[in-house]
Amino acid sequence: MRGQYFKTQIYPKKDYDVQQFRHLLPEPILDNKELIDLYWFTVECAFSHAKEVVKPSKLIADYQDSAFNQNLFLWDSAFISRFTVFFNDFLPGIRTLDNFYHIQHETGLIPREIHKITGEDYPKWTNDQGLPLHSFFHLRYRYRGLNQVETHDLLKFYDLKRQPKEVCPYTLDTLNHPIFGYAEYQHYLHTGDAKRLAFIHDALYHHYDALYEHLRHTSNLFVTDWASLDNSTRNEKLFLGIDISSEMVMLANDLIKIYTILQLDCFDDRIARLKADKEKISYAIQHYMWDPHTHFFYDLDEHMNRIMIKTIAGFWPMIAGICTMEQVEYLTSWLLDPHTFYRTNVVPSLAADEKGYDPRGGYWRGGVWASTNLMVTDGLERYGKHQIAKHLALKYLNGVAKVYQDTHTLWELYPADELSKGDSDHSDFVGWTGIGPILYLIQYQLGLKADAINHTLYWTIDTTQKRIGMKRFRFLGCQADLYATIDEHAITVNIDTKDSFQCTFIIDERKHTYAIHGTTTLTIKRSNI
Repeated sequence: MRGQYFKTQIYPKKDYDVQQFRHLLPEPILDNKELIDLYWFTVECAFSHAKEVVKPSKLIADYQDSAFNQNLFLWDSAFISRFTVFFNDFLPGIRTLDNFYHIQHETGLIPREIHKITGEDYPKWTNDQGLPLHSFFHLRYRYRGLNQVETHDLLKFYDLKRQPKEVCPYTLDTLNHPIFGYAEYQHYLHTGDAKRLAFIHDALYHHYDALYEHLRHTSNLFVTDWASLDNSTRNEKLFLGIDISSEMVMLANDLIKIYTILQLDCFDDRIARLKADKEKISYAIQHYMWDPHTHFFYDLDEHMNRIMIKTIAGFWPMIAGICTMEQVEYLTSWLLDPHTFYRTNVVPSLAADEKGYDPRGGYWRGGVWASTNLMVTDGLERYGKHQIAKHLALKYLNGVAKVYQDTHTLWELYPADELSKGDSDHSDFVGWTGIGPILYLIQYQLGLKADAINHTLYWTIDTTQKRIGMKRFRFLGCQADLYATIDEHAITVNIDTKDSFQCTFIIDERKHTYAIHGTTTLTIKRSNI
């Protein structure tokens, strides 16, 4: 039975008219009109892409459209939820994922795409013939070639060196990027909504269990074909993916965190299994995929040889927590190297010194994508590289802002070597491009980040500004107007709220923690005087 691991939720009917709700939405305070204009344009696009389910349909919840084609995409939806969380009372963001859980196969597998009207599987990626694990159109995806592939005459089969217990109901094309746990855990960190974790955790575990069964090679690494990096130069030899292998560690980690939050002692066996699995997978990634000479993580071919092509996928081990600090230093040096990943815009999906790099974007042959940028900055944050994460995030945000000024819209991706739309042909892309103008603006330009684990709102105040803040900011079940004025001697903070919460201000790299109870005014002396 489809969807048996998910406790279906019923949501009240919503209206997605942004003008009706604009006076209720979070409003940034910043002396930068270009970024403010970009923010509101992005918000309006996000509301225009919030869709109501039209019955009959297998979809059960309104959704945030991936803004690409007729389908909803798993990893697009997961990344979109990272910025729609700020509008959780107004947009369906995280609830989009309910539609994937509802059509979850009885094996536990969840396809990467479902039709956004009918809720049906994409038919070309169902294994109706009962064949061994295979890819439907390996290497035949040429930029936008999916719908032109009509026959099964060139299937690619994948030898796991072990026999799964049952035939995989899908082709490998639709089994990649298991990042539901990432989206759900990050959503919890901002909202503190443990109730949602309670009704999705079983779907996540069975998804993990099914991928472990159907995609695991005897090396304890995981097979993939093109893994949504559709035309990447790595694909010609790709067999074991650094991205999906790292993401399986992420999913195990996120499940362990979720069980801990929910205090579900009844799942101790699952937690023990997940801990053991992630240790084995992490060891295999370190042993096979890290190259000690070039200091980078690579995919593997069918002969277990490293595919020596530096792609954005090589940074997934950071966000998964697999790296040593020495490896993080090496990966950071690649990110700051102008000959590879530190270009006019950051971070390109293919290093600039690799064969096939396209300075105009070229989709996954050098294009700059909001999703993988967030993967990189979240990875840097995990290892305490806040300043570098902030620098890369704001460099990307300001690049997007410049192109918005020129084209009056947002694009699916951007070229790395010029501030233009490059060869991107999807405009008004919100879509995951909303990560920059909304999430990066709030987290890095305004400095606001909630943390449900520590029950704290962190506010890193940019002392180069004169004034900064956010009206109607929602976090951890609270709402507040936050406003700071900065001079060379002190920061004056005004917080207008009816709620109580803990707030830690980070000013000149020093932390100041206060218990906020209702409307509060604070004066915090600068540490540099």
